[in-house]
Amino acid sequence: MFCCSLCAPNIFQTTDRRKKETIITAKHILLATGGRPRYPDIPGAQEFCITSDDIFSLPHPPGKTLLVGASYIALECAGFLAGLGVDATVMVCEHNESNIWPHLNIAYLQRNNLVE
Repeated sequence: MFCCSLCAPNIFQTTDRRKKETIITAKHILLATGGRPRYPDIPGAQEFCITSDDIFSLPHPPGKTLLVGASYIALECAGFLAGLGVDATVMVCEHNESNIWPHLNIAYLQRNNLVE
C-alpha cells in the first residue's frame, strides 16, 4: 500500500508499504487518485446503466444516452458521443459535490448544445 499526504501547498509526504516516509516538494502538485466509477444505490442502476469505463467496451454505439453528472469525465463522454452522432444529454445536479467547475461545465454544455 502506498500513502500520500498533502502537507502544505507545495509539499507532500509519501509512505510506502515498508513504512518508509519521503518528503517531496514541487512547484506544482497534481493528485490523480485513479478513482473508479460506481453505480448509485438505486433500483435498476446495475440492470439499466453502464459506467464511463463500460462505454468503451460496447460492441456498438449506445444510441440515445443520458450522462448523469457534470464531471470532466461526463463532459468528455458527452463530447465524444455527440461527435459520433449519438444523441447525448448531460443531467446536472445543482448540489453535486463532485462538480468541481460548475460554471465552466454549464458553459461547455450550453456551447455544445448538450443542455436545453
